[in-house]
Amino acid sequence: MIYTLTISPSIDYINELKKFEINTINRSFLSYYNIGGKGINVSLVLKNLNMPSYILGFKADFTGDYLEQQLNKLNIDNYLIKASGSTRVNVKVIGEKEFAINTDSLIIEEEHIDELIDKIKTIQDNDILIISGSIPSNINNNLYEKIIENIHSKVKIVIDAENELLMKTLKYNPFLIKPNREELGCIFGTTINTLNDAFEYAHKLRKLGAQNVIISLDKDGAILVDSDDKEYSLQNAKGKMISSVGAGDSLIAGFICGVERNYSTKDSFILGVACGNATAYSNSLADKSSIEKMVELLKETNKCEY
Repeated sequence: MIYTLTISPSIDYINELKKFEINTINRSFLSYYNIGGKGINVSLVLKNLNMPSYILGFKADFTGDYLEQQLNKLNIDNYLIKASGSTRVNVKVIGEKEFAINTDSLIIEEEHIDELIDKIKTIQDNDILIISGSIPSNINNNLYEKIIENIHSKVKIVIDAENELLMKTLKYNPFLIKPNREELGCIFGTTINTLNDAFEYAHKLRKLGAQNVIISLDKDGAILVDSDDKEYSLQNAKGKMISSVGAGDSLIAGFICGVERNYSTKDSFILGVACGNATAYSNSLADKSSIEKMVELLKETNKCEY
């Protein structure tokens, strides 16, 4: 079983505009709500790939009830612990450019963390736990370490988090980590300009403990250094980028789906990048038909490398 953990899930209120201007009233031509949070995004894409998963996380107030209702409507198994405050509502604006306002309103106490740990302890050997995203500001930043310490040793751990949250987990040899270009640069205090730069620092993360390292590089595609230190790179399929929201989460979903189906590392990576592209080239998370199309386009685009 694949478990996804989102400490601070969200409801995203998305507005699509033709253009955005300061100091005036802007009107959207399309507005809608999406349930979100990085781990939840992973589970949603896994569902579109016909791969079941189990969502772990927290909820609070009426916005948390809405989140849980939507997951139940989608028939995705979930265990959301009732916390204080409210499940956050983020505002996303998509137009000529993108911007977002992310909130931090969920209040998680020690008793809530203890309940989560008790649930975490039931995860079995050979299951996969994907831990994604940030944590509320009132929580100690050793939370991910505490979670991992309570997991069976043969559980595959995937970490998608920034800076210190990520780095504190490397001593536990996570199966996969996926920083993006900006996050990678922040970790090492540098700028990632080329594929060679990305590979250099991906190998450093391998030496620090990560088994497999994927670096998403926005318009430049993605690279992978696997557990044998073999290098892979993929250019994006041709297409128009509409929104980057959820693209990295989709990449993780595709790669882990490939792993669970015993695909080769190469084919798992192709599926992952295809999922990321399919999300980026639409106004929603990747669906099955768009993923299948992107797999073929990626193979064509990267035929010289594969």
